[in-house]
Amino acid sequence: MSFAQKIWQMVTGAPLEKSETVVLEQPTALPDHNTKTLQRVPECYEKRDAADHRLFSAVIIDIKTSGSDPKQDNIIEIAALKYSFTNEEGIIEVLGTYETFEGSPINWEQVSNLLEDCNLVICHNSRLHRNFLELQTPIFVQDMIKKLPFACTMLDIDWAVRGNESPRVKYINFELGYFYQALGLTECWAIFNILVNAPHAFDELKENVRKAKLLVCAVNVPLERTDILKKRQYTWSSGHGKFPKCWWKILNKESLEAEFQFLDDTVYGQKGSANNLSYMVVPHSMRYSFRVAHLFD
Repeated sequence: MSFAQKIWQMVTGAPLEKSETVVLEQPTALPDHNTKTLQRVPECYEKRDAADHRLFSAVIIDIKTSGSDPKQDNIIEIAALKYSFTNEEGIIEVLGTYETFEGSPINWEQVSNLLEDCNLVICHNSRLHRNFLELQTPIFVQDMIKKLPFACTMLDIDWAVRGNESPRVKYINFELGYFYQALGLTECWAIFNILVNAPHAFDELKENVRKAKLLVCAVNVPLERTDILKKRQYTWSSGHGKFPKCWWKILNKESLEAEFQFLDDTVYGQKGSANNLSYMVVPHSMRYSFRVAHLFD
């Protein structure tokens, strides 16, 4: 198998070899680095000593859905991995797991057991997965999910600053020297592996979860400037309900002044224009949730 074919397998999820390691032979143009050995993502974790520090717990959740619309599509597979941690020692112990595959019923009682006493839910794409979990699960699970803060391993860790060309779980694991085949619980172990092995990644994730968030509404944006806001990850609101017709974005409170400066200079073209824009504090329990629209109710 060629080097290119093996890279394709690592990054796209094509069927992998069953061995625990894969050796990639690189082109001879790189004589000093002509091989890369990958280890299979481990699906176990050796318990560490928590000393006398306070224990917290997090649940990593990965889901497969029948479509991309949380309002009408269904969750057809779910996997979850719960672990404990302290702010001093980091990750301590894996406490439990659950998975089900397409065609099998989901035992939501077991999912809720993992969420019991949980301090944080982690998904790789929380913008999508949180809303499925809030809309397409039994009421007793929804009630638990709506009270919990969510973290996103794709957005709450700055992979570009870390030199990663892609925020995909497979790519990051590849850069760390690991490979896996994305099936159910294995995807949760792969996310867990990133938090264990990417330097200070879990600390960065927690720090971003703790930061106060604001929802900023940019109104009366000139039509020719809307592409600028799209590139800056603003989302259009058509004014449904009490949510104003605007371009909106959630950002860290500490970034508000710089964001207003950007809007003045690049969008409105007039100093002080952004000072009149409305913004709302986003509760931790609404991070990545469609419920942020209710802040205006």
